[in-house]
Amino acid sequence: MTDRLNDFVTRTRAAMAASDSGPLIVARDVMAIADNWERYKEEAGGLDCSRFLTSTFGAGRGLAYFANRVEAVAFIGESARRTLHHQVAIYILNNVSKEFVAEVLSALTRERKKNGGNALSPAQAKPVIEAITGTKQRAYRTCSKCVKLEAELAKLRGEVTVEAAE
Repeated sequence: MTDRLNDFVTRTRAAMAASDSGPLIVARDVMAIADNWERYKEEAGGLDCSRFLTSTFGAGRGLAYFANRVEAVAFIGESARRTLHHQVAIYILNNVSKEFVAEVLSALTRERKKNGGNALSPAQAKPVIEAITGTKQRAYRTCSKCVKLEAELAKLRGEVTVEAAE
């Protein structure tokens, strides 16, 4: 790898590790390199762009990973690039309609200030987002063995359940 590509990788890794919004900050730069990949392909040992990114930044961090973050910033707005956790931005892109984006960002900003200025984790942000959009968190699935055990426990406690009544 040449100095030019090596410098890019070093800067990108540092930015991604510096904060939870790091992937949002560097995504546009990564996509600019991807758009001109033919100029860098030889320097990268002939690897295609996505394989290079995955081998450099780790599993799951290929071209689609960065493209999704660019799309999220385009959907949410440039102001969110440095203030949102990158997974929260993806959650908003996939789950919030455009009509709610401004209200969601306002609420997340208020909560971020309460959180000492730190970006909210996905677990902290989802209830805030869902309160605004009116969606509910999905219930966790229960395996069939657990359902049977819960029915047995209910029976032992003397509770009536649907399965016990059948």
